[in-house]
Amino acid sequence: MPVQPSLLPLGSLRPYTLIPGGTELEGTLVAVVPFNPTTGRASLDITQNNVRVQLRLCGPWAESAVLSFFKHTGGRCRVLSVGGELLNVQVAGTSRDRNGDALPGGQKLCVEFKNGLQGWWKDRVTGVKSDEFRFTNEVDKAAREQRRRAKLDSSSDGIDVLPPSRQTAARQAFDSKTNLPPRSQTVTPAPTPKLRVPATNPDNPYGAYAADESRGSKKRIASPEDGSSSRGSNGSSSPTNASSSRAASQVSRATQMQPEQKRARARKETRTTWGLKTDQRQYKSLDQFKAHGNQGNLNLIAMAIVARPIQKMEGKPDWGTVLRIVDPTNASSSEDLEIRYYGQDGRFLPAVNDGDIVVFHKLNWNKNSRQFVAYKGNGQYLVLPVDKLLGGEPLSSFARPSERGTSIGDEELAYARDLARWSKKHDLLGNTLVDLASASGTAAPQSLDAKQRSLKYAKGSSGGRKLVTLSEMDAGTFCDFRGEIVKLYNPWLSRIGPNDAVQLFVTDYTTNSQLYDYTDTSEVRTPGQITLQVSIFGNQSEPLLGLRAEQLVGRVVFLRNVRPKMTINDFLEATMIEDNKYPNRRDVYLVSEKNPAPADWVAQFAARREKYWRELKGTGFAPIFDSKPDAPVVDPLTLISDTTGLEQQSVSNALALKQPGTFRFRVRISGFEPRRLEDWIEASCPVCDDVLSAGETACLTHNSVAYNWSFVLVLTDEADGSASVCVPVFEPATTPLFPNFDPALFPLVREGNSDALASLQSRFHDTLGRIPSVLRRRQQIQAGDCGPAWDVVLDATKEEGAEGVEWQFCEGRVAFR
Repeated sequence: MPVQPSLLPLGSLRPYTLIPGGTELEGTLVAVVPFNPTTGRASLDITQNNVRVQLRLCGPWAESAVLSFFKHTGGRCRVLSVGGELLNVQVAGTSRDRNGDALPGGQKLCVEFKNGLQGWWKDRVTGVKSDEFRFTNEVDKAAREQRRRAKLDSSSDGIDVLPPSRQTAARQAFDSKTNLPPRSQTVTPAPTPKLRVPATNPDNPYGAYAADESRGSKKRIASPEDGSSSRGSNGSSSPTNASSSRAASQVSRATQMQPEQKRARARKETRTTWGLKTDQRQYKSLDQFKAHGNQGNLNLIAMAIVARPIQKMEGKPDWGTVLRIVDPTNASSSEDLEIRYYGQDGRFLPAVNDGDIVVFHKLNWNKNSRQFVAYKGNGQYLVLPVDKLLGGEPLSSFARPSERGTSIGDEELAYARDLARWSKKHDLLGNTLVDLASASGTAAPQSLDAKQRSLKYAKGSSGGRKLVTLSEMDAGTFCDFRGEIVKLYNPWLSRIGPNDAVQLFVTDYTTNSQLYDYTDTSEVRTPGQITLQVSIFGNQSEPLLGLRAEQLVGRVVFLRNVRPKMTINDFLEATMIEDNKYPNRRDVYLVSEKNPAPADWVAQFAARREKYWRELKGTGFAPIFDSKPDAPVVDPLTLISDTTGLEQQSVSNALALKQPGTFRFRVRISGFEPRRLEDWIEASCPVCDDVLSAGETACLTHNSVAYNWSFVLVLTDEADGSASVCVPVFEPATTPLFPNFDPALFPLVREGNSDALASLQSRFHDTLGRIPSVLRRRQQIQAGDCGPAWDVVLDATKEEGAEGVEWQFCEGRVAFR
């Protein structure tokens, strides 16, 4: 017996209960949240007698369902589940006071629809049943099944056929046109194509094995005679021949492996131990020399840094240089290992750039001075520039010195490449330079000139730590910093260990030429060289983890004892680590009423921030000057709306009134439909009113076209993220909204012309934020993706008999110039 529908008031809903199938819910649609492809959800908010309930649509069908609800915002509808589905009532959110306590009746409930949604709209005049709608998951299942079958039918990969050695007589009996029993048939498997590689010696009795010189290995290659010599007189295969055929088949598949697959497999093999032993030499890692006595004829492969440049020794005819050597085994050690090189001429000493990998042969180790020594008769070397190693240069491209040069093989070269990759990944060079600077009390220099660096190290300490701006920050000089949080990236789901880091992006709106130059399309919403990335390790990040990432954006933070450094790509970044002596100390503070920032700093920071957003080029924030030189700069956001004589109100209060009028809200654009800006302009035929597809430039019948604006903006209250209104933008109301918009841009916008789209976005003065690019990537919109808040003036209209109101931009007060 079918379930009889029954109407359930929204005020009678209780959390964590089930609603029987066929139960109807009725209310006025007040908000629509677009479909999120990440969570697979969309939502609708309906109200009834001041009770607001969220309808959560779960599943792929929600994407098409939510689109039809945008144009009905403010209308009254009645909904129920599909197929008698039991509906689950959950808590969507709780309103709290300033102390964080839940307000009475502050729970917002949501009802989940998983299998589909159906219902109808009520006529705004008569209140009777009008347009019906039905969205169900069955259509999506059928479409997915159809796509799956089409994919199988169009696949070029057929069913794998067994090799000839494994084909049975029964298989042949079905394939051949005969009624003889299978045992009386002769098995004649089809010959398989054999890979033929010319051998270097055709008369070699072992010609079946051909050397693949390009890979340095041997592969089993079937000779042309295998097909005849391996079979008996009746053509059948013996078990031995069958196994040989299978082996040849496996080798054939191995030889057909694509180079990309081989490189991917090679990338997975990560070196975990250091030190190398070849047929001719043994290379020790640097951590093995702590307890050794005097030794000679030692071999090393390590990263080198010039500690003392090549120069003539005072009072002696010899020349000398000092190199500091590092590898992953002593990177975190406080002990510096150095090699002292001596020679009769400076040309006989290794010329090294910081970060190069060097192979050393026949070194002496002095246990008293804790140093390696290379006198005139020993200390052969080969310098391997790190750029060539990372670029995959062959061994022949590394020049061997004419004096004291040595030779290496492929094993040493492969080891050096692994060391170069590890050094780049962990910024071994940058960390070592900072340690050198810290030990000498100075900052690591910008240039790689060893003479200048040696002189700078000799000057001694330059003073204590101080508060700096980004423009004053130097690599290697510990400092304090205060600025605005632009973004927080935390990849750790569980507790953060001492070696785990979160990435904090901060700015004080000053420029440093060594910072990364972010574009206006990056996830960091501060284009230019004004944003510093700080890696905060371990418990130092604890003060940031109590809030969500979107809640931190825009907050001011104070960072104490920051260590700036240069990355392997020569960009300025910073790190903050735990202090083992003071494990409970935190060097990260969020500026608040309890921890305020100095008033003079706040004034300077606010001025820089305002100036930056005004002058940001390419986003509509270019400053607008009056004819007088001393005229104040006008904020472009104030040009969108004329708010004269209107007081700011909250969106939620206006929705509760359900009365027509003119309202001023402080909002952010949190979404729009259609998702592509190209689809904001609708092309149609003015004669037959047919809507043209994206690829049509004119009506095929009448050869004419007309362009109209057609989109919906979702405006969310700046103070209440749960209160939103949908404002449709359709003709003819859009003509005054976009004054002087060049009609020639309409077809260009529909085509996706970048200049035309930039011209369209510039009229919104960056209020669209990063939402266009986020929706193109089908990602979830975060708080940091929205543009700045702005004042808007909306008209609420109400038709006779309708319960809700419709919203539109107030004509004469709003214009996107």
